[in-house]
Amino acid sequence: MVGFLQDFVSPFWLFTRSEYKLKYLEMGDELMQSDIRLASTASVYIGNHQVKKLEFELFVGTHGLEHFVIHDNRLLTDVILVNNK
Repeated sequence: MVGFLQDFVSPFWLFTRSEYKLKYLEMGDELMQSDIRLASTASVYIGNHQVKKLEFELFVGTHGLEHFVIHDNRLLTDVILVNNK
């Protein structure tokens, strides 16, 4: 319903929008670009009212992505990647 309404009023007023922010929190070794920690948020708005917000944390080690966390309201998803090489 919201998408249908947005199609008709979008030439005059954009009332649905999304926003994405990314922060580099830390980097252990800048030369090797390892032990990187990132935090980001993604938000969806209808008018000035925020209808959804997701928060993410990414942990990158020497072998790539090692761990990520997703916060969605009161739901927390914590994923640890295991490499059996």
